[in-house]
Amino acid sequence: MEEWTYIYLDNFLYSSLYINLDQGLVSLMYFLYFYGKPFGFLERKTNRHFMNRFLPFVRLMRVLQFTYVFYRKKKIYKKSNSSFPILSSSHYGNCLILVGDGEHKIVNFKKKNVTTVFPHYFSTSEMNDRINKLRDAQSCHLSPKLLDSDLHKRFMKESYLNLKPASWESNDLKDFYLDILPILKEILVSKEHQVITLRQHRKSVIKRIELLLNPFILEDSKSIHSIKVIMEFISNIHQELQKECPKVEILLGFTHGDFWEGNILKNKKITKVIDWNTLGTRSSFFDFYFITFDKISKLKEPDFSLLTKEIEIAFKTFTNRYLEEDYVNARMAEEMVKQSDIYRQIFYLEFILQRLKENPLREQKYLEYLVNRINFFQKFERNKSELEHVDHLVGKVQ
Repeated sequence: MEEWTYIYLDNFLYSSLYINLDQGLVSLMYFLYFYGKPFGFLERKTNRHFMNRFLPFVRLMRVLQFTYVFYRKKKIYKKSNSSFPILSSSHYGNCLILVGDGEHKIVNFKKKNVTTVFPHYFSTSEMNDRINKLRDAQSCHLSPKLLDSDLHKRFMKESYLNLKPASWESNDLKDFYLDILPILKEILVSKEHQVITLRQHRKSVIKRIELLLNPFILEDSKSIHSIKVIMEFISNIHQELQKECPKVEILLGFTHGDFWEGNILKNKKITKVIDWNTLGTRSSFFDFYFITFDKISKLKEPDFSLLTKEIEIAFKTFTNRYLEEDYVNARMAEEMVKQSDIYRQIFYLEFILQRLKENPLREQKYLEYLVNRINFFQKFERNKSELEHVDHLVGKVQ
């Protein structure tokens, strides 16, 4: 079986990018320029502001720079044979992306496919889970197509989407939600909702969180502070949700689970969503709050009072304009609007659960990240409470 060698070039998002050593320079430039739209670094702005107005020239310059780096490293590697990290695979592609879980994603620009090669330490059940997630995602027309898979050969193949990563630079959430809400709707309506009591879902999520936290408590004293922060936050949410009537029901739905700008690819006519490894059934507004908090956490000095109002408006708009009739009836939509605080609190619990599930090796850095996100959630809740208190006082005066 023929083996292809890929040489390390650069970091790409949170991954490492390798190029096929047999890749020709001219064809690499051609493919990157015309078919490398998901590679956002190829349109990174220059120090010359006037040039940034002409994206085709910026892109051409970045492609030339990137190709030259490949040429230099390839030349040095041919002489020394050990200067740079390399990876080998029996799957042919123009480039290889090494992602965080150890998978190789091999991109074949010409055939327009991406082959995910699972690492040797993935069990059959883990591989099967990844393949089934993408197969399940086919119910949403925004997902890439599953083209092939083979557990014995440890790979799956999906369609390559030559679209740019979405980006909303403005601090105005109105424009952001104008684009995001229709995408969220398409994901949710891909499958029917499920009805469950708030009490039942809350207990189920908290129990699963505790099971994932127990090993940290028993084995790692370095994690004590992080565990304490997480448990106190969960306890506070538990107390808040206990105030609700035991018979209150919420809706669970089809969710992506890692719905942020980097996983949305689009142009003027087409929108697609990638990376469905975290797909699952969660509270129906999980993806809404996931991308909302991801967005506002990146804003410079966000005005929480203004953001809170815009988020509440977006929640109502999403429910009444996009979900009513297509997802729920009018009565259920009315109830959902009243339950925005409940869905936000449930999101916090589900977010913690999701992040703990993504850390099977129990690394401390993941707990620290989770603590940082919790601090941000708490900051948002404090500002929201202060705003509501002020509005209540103003209402009394009037």
